[in-house]
Amino acid sequence: MKNITAFSLLALLLVGPSAYAQSSDPREAYRNYTTVQPVEIVVPTVVGLPLVDYTNPVYSLLVRERETGLYIGSLFKQHYQADKMVVYADTIDESFDSDNMTDGNIQTFFQFDVNGQDLSVAPITLSVATETEITGLNVELPPHVSLPLTVSITAEVDGRMKTVVSDRRMSGSRITFPETKSSFWEVTFTHIQPLRIAELTLVPTRQSGTEIDELRFLAKPGYTYEVYSDADRRVTPRTTESGNLSVDEGVVSVSFSTHTTNPYYRPADTDNDGVKDVLDNCVSLSNSDQIDIDGNGRGDACDDFDRDGRLNSIDNCIHDPNRSQYDEDGDGIGDACDEEESRFTERNAWVPWAGMGIALVVIIALFAVVAKGMREEEEAVDTPGSEEEENN
Repeated sequence: MKNITAFSLLALLLVGPSAYAQSSDPREAYRNYTTVQPVEIVVPTVVGLPLVDYTNPVYSLLVRERETGLYIGSLFKQHYQADKMVVYADTIDESFDSDNMTDGNIQTFFQFDVNGQDLSVAPITLSVATETEITGLNVELPPHVSLPLTVSITAEVDGRMKTVVSDRRMSGSRITFPETKSSFWEVTFTHIQPLRIAELTLVPTRQSGTEIDELRFLAKPGYTYEVYSDADRRVTPRTTESGNLSVDEGVVSVSFSTHTTNPYYRPADTDNDGVKDVLDNCVSLSNSDQIDIDGNGRGDACDDFDRDGRLNSIDNCIHDPNRSQYDEDGDGIGDACDEEESRFTERNAWVPWAGMGIALVVIIALFAVVAKGMREEEEAVDTPGSEEEENN
């Protein structure tokens, strides 16, 4: 699809569009960064940094003024100068818009739900207008989502479906394979946790045009700037007011500096269990041991062995269905599986019998005392009194 306008996309880069951060330092969310050296200017000037070596979407960038430590408001502009390969996505599930996976917007996504406790399958078809030589597939996930377990890819070649990737274990977001020319692709993911896909991008062997992305911000004379990119989650640092950066007049182009690994980067870890989200078999619940006793790809902490609707981590009987979670003695073990109760009388079965025995002895003793008293009264009545003997 060709765009005849000079600028086909104007998007205000509000760095980190939504709020999820692991710490107070937003730089930790970004994998890479580049440095913009001081520009030869005498007054604050809008500069344009061409982004020509970014393999991942750049809709989330962070600009920091090194001397002050302030985060600078910025603007991302994208130029199209030739045809852009348009990819269409489709799936059998119509509950979400499948085009969300190829719309170039990482803030929209398509969700595949899980099939109970079983391994779930997410089938997707990708198509392009003309046959193109492809060497890879990029999978962009929203924040706090674990990678699928496996991926399989087939392509239509000479009228027949050819296996390109066969049930490969997912270990990263980039899937590479031998150069294959096709216009129709079938991608199948397996997953055990809910799967959300923000973007699927086919990687062509040769680009069919020139796409220029530019990042603009207001630079001050003598100041150095750091540009952070490739975030694995969304953060919301407070930025300075950006001003009007969309006007082309007076924009100074600055030389591009190859991005390098960000030393501040810390992989997203939603549950703070020491295992990064993309490899965590239980993203939302802490389980640093990653125990998965049944080997289904989902950590035991967020599994539900007895299928009573209660995750193991909060189920007081993980092997016995007990949706009610009744726990009469309050010992943390549900009544359904509490074979040895915690109350004193239940842990010591002899106590009630001993109590009844003592009560019986007391009752017998009372009867004996009462009987003795009655006998003494009868004996006192039958014995003649001394006063009558004196009168006689």
